[in-house]
Amino acid sequence: MLAGTISSDRLTRVDGIFGPRDTLDASLRLVQDRDGAMAVSGEFKAPLNAQCQRCLEWMPIEVNGEFELDLVERSASGEEFSAEDDVVLEIDNGRLPLLELIEDELILACPMMPAHNNEACH
Repeated sequence: MLAGTISSDRLTRVDGIFGPRDTLDASLRLVQDRDGAMAVSGEFKAPLNAQCQRCLEWMPIEVNGEFELDLVERSASGEEFSAEDDVVLEIDNGRLPLLELIEDELILACPMMPAHNNEACH
């Protein structure tokens, strides 16, 4: 297991109506099954600022997430995976892009329309 924090200035794609507020906490686990297939699973907790989509004021939120992906070596033949395949992450030459993986999962976990609760909205 690998656990640690990621500085907010390294989260370069979390922008627009979201912005990092503090360090992101994450943990990852790599697992190999009996057939040699690899998978990565993990979880994260990220304090963010989000722009309320009702009043357009900024508010603090915390985004938590979990993920599990099968690892597949990028094919030299250019084979692509379809939506019917398992959830996979293509790796290149055995390299796992950890920061990009966690940032992708963080973006996917963000609420589509962040908003204050009705009493807090101006």
